[in-house]
Order: sequence, then structure tokens, then C-alpha cells
Amino acid sequence: MPPLPQPLDNEQRQRIRAALWRNPLDQQLVNYLYVDAVRASGNNSSTLRTAKLLAALGWRYTPAQQNLMLRAAIDQRYVEVVDRADALLRRQKLTEQAMTMLMAMEAIPQVHRLVVDKLVGDPMWRYDYLLRIGPQSLPQVIDARFRTLRMLLQTPSSVSRAEIAPALEALIANGRGRDANALWILKAGPQRGENILRDENFHGAAKLAADDTHIPFEWQMYQNLGYSADVGGQGVIINWDGRGIPVFMSQLVPVEADRSYVLAVEGKADSDSLGKLLSPVLDCRTGKSPFTVLDSSAGVTRFRSTPVPGGCDIATLSIGGNIDAGRRPVSMEIARIVLQPTR
Repeated sequence: MPPLPQPLDNEQRQRIRAALWRNPLDQQLVNYLYVDAVRASGNNSSTLRTAKLLAALGWRYTPAQQNLMLRAAIDQRYVEVVDRADALLRRQKLTEQAMTMLMAMEAIPQVHRLVVDKLVGDPMWRYDYLLRIGPQSLPQVIDARFRTLRMLLQTPSSVSRAEIAPALEALIANGRGRDANALWILKAGPQRGENILRDENFHGAAKLAADDTHIPFEWQMYQNLGYSADVGGQGVIINWDGRGIPVFMSQLVPVEADRSYVLAVEGKADSDSLGKLLSPVLDCRTGKSPFTVLDSSAGVTRFRSTPVPGGCDIATLSIGGNIDAGRRPVSMEIARIVLQPTR
């Protein structure tokens, strides 16, 4: 049947009704009459009766689901909206529209739990849905996803690294680094001891070397023309041709404004001390807090930062090369790194 005209004329309407008498369970025909009734007379009693008939015929006709979902949203029947969006996604129909509608439902406080309950059931569309968030998303959508993941992480429903990563990026980019860190703690567990850094011996980084998922609260290793940082079973091997000011590795950490930090780096270099070769810095949205060498002994070099800038509660610890190291190739081995606030 061709696309529905706007509106139907009497002859077309009678033909559809006659066809419906011959096949009273045809959802497409009922959907035509429903749309025609809405266009012609709005939300009157006849339209509602047709809508109830259409809804009773099942969930297999996609245009009908789209119309009924929109009608339910207008009437604030949110349970029905969520159920119909779920049905469309399970059938892989109108995926873009259904996910957009579901994200809108997720951001409505009184409907939020309904969406979470669907996700707890691990539907086939869950993975793709949780990836649909980013730095450009609306603040209320980002906040809803934060609350969704927080609830999921507190249920037996496991959340993968890939599922949580886009929300962490969106929170951090929108100045909610502490909330992102709180989510990651629920996923990875609280940090042990006084070391603010995670994975101080790089054992976790070695296991995840082939994982492409970017989690800023884990070690990030970098390489480019003239330098590389590669993690192995014994730590990190850094090779650098001595040129430029490269960043070898980084990790996002919670900090306190106006407080200084001590960074202890355990390792060695083939030509000079780590204190002369490395240039660490705490990089906040509100400014930078560089480190200077405090002391060095027994293979451990300690650096001390300037006070963290005001308004900063989370920072990226970047460990790069010192511009004063000299333009000659160098190789370094770093076995352990500890970051602690000064007392």
C-alpha cells in the first residue's frame, strides 16, 4: 500500500475499512485509520478506541509502534514508551529513534528507574545504548547516565570497561571528574594505602596492554616519533631520542586544591638520573602544578609539586621528558610510582 495521504479522502477511507473487514488483524490497515483519525479530529474518543485496537493487535508492525510510542509520550504514559522502545530495539527497528526516545526517558527522574530495570535485564541492545553518550551530550542526559551506571554497578549486573568508558569521558569533559572517579571506584574498587595512583607497579597495565578501552584513571602509555613507553612484566621501558618535550605516561587522579604532592619514582636510566630526565606535572582544568626534584637515593627519585591550583579537585599526572635532558638518546626503566599528599 502506498504512503498514507494527508488526509484520506472518503473513497480511500472506505476502501481501507472494507479491506479491514476482510482482514481484521492487519495492523497496517488499523494504523492507517488511526493516523487518519488523529489528523482529521485529534485526540477524541474515536481516535482513542482505534489506538486501543492498534495496541491490542501486537508489537510487530514498526510504524504502529512509532505512532503509539509518540502518543504515549505526549500523554506521559512513560511505562508504555519504555516498553515500546525496548520492543523496537529488540527487533532492531528504528534503532536511532528508539534509543533517542529511551535516553530522553532516562533523563526524566520519575522514569529513570524503568530504564535502569530494562538495562539490568541485559537486553541485546544494552551495549550499544550505554555507548551513546559523549562530551557534547546535554547535562541532564549526562547526569542521568551517571545515576544509571551508579545503580548498575551496585547490582549483580556487571558493567564492562567499554560500557562505562564513554560516561567517564563525558563527566570529565563537563567538569565532573570527581563523579567520574566515584563511578570508577565502584567498578574497580577503592584505592589501597596512601598512594593516590592506581597500579603503582604497572601489573594491571601489562594485562590490559592489548585493550583499546580508554580509562583515564588507569595508566595511559604514549608513543610517537622519537619516543615510546611500553609496559611489560617488570614495569615501563621508555626509549627517547632526547628531542622535544614528550609525555610518556599519564593517569587521572583526585587531588585537593592548594595542597602539594610528593611523587616517588623507582627506576633507573642508562645515562643520567631520573631527576634530570623526567619532568612530571599535575595538570588541572584551572592550571598546572609542576614538580621539582626533592631528593634521590637507592634508585628512587622523589619530586615535590607546587600547590594545586584553586578550583581543582581532579588532575592528570603527566610524566614527560625534561627539556634540559640534552639532545641524546636515552633509555629508562620505571618499576614503581607513588603519589602522596605532603603532610
